[in-house]
Formats: sequence, structure tokens, C-alpha cells
Amino acid sequence: MGALANADPRERSAIATLLLADGADATTTHGDMNALHALHTLLGSARLAPELEASLLRRLVNDGADVNVAAKGYGIP
Repeated sequence: MGALANADPRERSAIATLLLADGADATTTHGDMNALHALHTLLGSARLAPELEASLLRRLVNDGADVNVAAKGYGIP
């Protein structure tokens, strides 16, 4: 999840894509039962770069990240 929280969109996309290719779990959470999921972390980034991160977002969803999961205080991604 740390890669998805990287402040630099180019680095965030490159590192997370590499980790997913190496078998990282797109359904992982950070925290307790009200945890943030991968999509919350990515889409909650202060600096999004859609042209760089659209393929990463697609990959996360294709690998099982749930677009409908809610996190307390954040709602759905």
C-alpha cells in the first residue's frame, strides 16, 4: 500500500505496477476493519495524474480491488 501513497504520480504508478506484476494483492487493506483499501489510497492522493494512472487503476480493479467497498470516514472510492 505504501507505493499507492507515494506523492509523485509517476513513481506511484511505476512502483505499484511493478509490485502488482510481481504478485502484490490488489485487495489488501491498511488498518483495522474500517481500513482503507487500495482504491481509497490511490484516489485519495493529493496529486492524481489520470494520464499516468488510468492503467494502474484498471489493473487494480481487474486484480480484484472492490470499487464498492466503503471505508469509515471515506465512503466508497
